[in-house]
Amino acid sequence: MHPFIRHGDVLELGLVDPSTVERGDVVCCRHRDDTLVAHRVVGVREEGGRVVLATKGDSTWYLDEPVSPGQVVGRVIAIHRGGRRLPLDGGLNRVTNRVRARMSAFGLQLYGILRIARHMVCCAADDLKAL
Repeated sequence: MHPFIRHGDVLELGLVDPSTVERGDVVCCRHRDDTLVAHRVVGVREEGGRVVLATKGDSTWYLDEPVSPGQVVGRVIAIHRGGRRLPLDGGLNRVTNRVRARMSAFGLQLYGILRIARHMVCCAADDLKAL
């Protein structure tokens, strides 16, 4: 989640009903290996009659494994950094978090395009070497 959440930050969690989680929220989830991870929700969908969250770190190019409601520990409502409390749960901050989620989803698409372009450039370079 760097640079949004930095090393040494303390996260303040609020209890959350998983059915109320929205795109842009930063949630803390317990993964299979029992580690806690705070990532941004980039999608919410229904699978087999239950809600499933798509989460992703802001600085990663890939989605996490789907998150079930039972894995959600809480919603990050504030970041404590350098003696200051930076709230995430109010007005403008909720809007900017949604924008960040949209940008993050765009990053996934961009990553796919860049991988294809890199492959094409590498293939072209190999063809030139063969000449």
